[in-house]
Amino acid sequence: MAESNSLNHKFMKNYDEITSQNPHSSDPRFLQMNQFNHCAYRYTMFCRCAKELGDDDPRCKFQYYRAQIACTVEQLEEWDDQRQKGKFKKCLKSEKRRRKYEERYEERMAIIYHATFYIYIYYFDIFFLSF
Repeated sequence: MAESNSLNHKFMKNYDEITSQNPHSSDPRFLQMNQFNHCAYRYTMFCRCAKELGDDDPRCKFQYYRAQIACTVEQLEEWDDQRQKGKFKKCLKSEKRRRKYEERYEERMAIIYHATFYIYIYYFDIFFLSF
């Protein structure tokens, strides 16, 4: 009985070392064998966080850790190099989309402002001209 407990203890000790070196992902959205989409998603989340908060923020470090879980070392090194050179496409696309959205938002707000201004003038004229 004592032997089985010691073997179990040795196994669990080794198991803990293995899982600490190779943690698993518990994201139910990525259940397939090929984890490239999961890897790309996690690295993109890290990239966006790093742009907003900086690489040293703990939330961004956690996103990078999650990318390390899903990605191979070679893939991370390649994307890190691209990001340092400013050529990582996924981050550039999100920035371009954000700029386009901000431009469209400003245009729409200007249109709404002018439309409400003319509506106020119209009702003002109707109200004061009726007396």
